Amino acid sequence: MLKWDMLDIFVKVANERMTLGMEWTGQESFRSQPLRDWRVGDHVAGRTRSAGALTFATIAGAGHMAPYDKPAESLELVKRWLAGEEL
Repeated sequence: MLKWDMLDIFVKVANERMTLGMEWTGQESFRSQPLRDWRVGDHVAGRTRSAGALTFATIAGAGHMAPYDKPAESLELVKRWLAGEEL
């Protein structure tokens, strides 16, 4: 899983481009997936794209220190990833 914070614009943009350009067996599947919302409760926690073992995720309203800016969303992201659940 690769996670970037939506307010950390320079890192997010560069790393989203990197994930889209990586050469791997699931590249076409990953690139064809649209970004979609992921939620914590009733609110949108960020955006995500997944294919195979690769997940790109953002946390809405978080800067470089996402666990400080958005602790509930950061924890939920890690919990779901460790449990092998979809965002």
